[in-house]
Amino acid sequence: MRRTRINHMPLGSGAIAGSTLAAGPGLRSAQLLDFPEITHNSMDAVSDRDFVAEFLFVLSLIGIHLSRLSEDLILFASAEFHFLRISDAYSTGSSLIATKKESRCVRIDPRKNGRLVGNLVALLTNLKGLPMTYNRDLQEDKDGSL
Repeated sequence: MRRTRINHMPLGSGAIAGSTLAAGPGLRSAQLLDFPEITHNSMDAVSDRDFVAEFLFVLSLIGIHLSRLSEDLILFASAEFHFLRISDAYSTGSSLIATKKESRCVRIDPRKNGRLVGNLVALLTNLKGLPMTYNRDLQEDKDGSL
């Protein structure tokens, strides 16, 4: 995600309308805070959560790719393939089968990926039912367990 997507100063924005005060790109406070420009849409400035959705999507996609890589490593270390051997220092025994080794280092808990994807879906579902201006429900974007 590029910083330019969120690098707009929301000074003067409100839930319904912007400020009647003169606020332009040359505003001194924007210059002091190193904002290249002031937002042109006050409704979007107070209600936009695209950056949160994009961040959650990136985390979800990284988690899914890591999980797939882990599954491949576990498969390649299995007795059927035996392409690689994971040291006992990074493995634990199975609770049911004493001779079976479980690879701790490559085993990613699938629930963690489900939680990442679930947080993304929860935020998107929350956003789809809101009006275009600020709504108190937008405060739910801070909590990972929507």
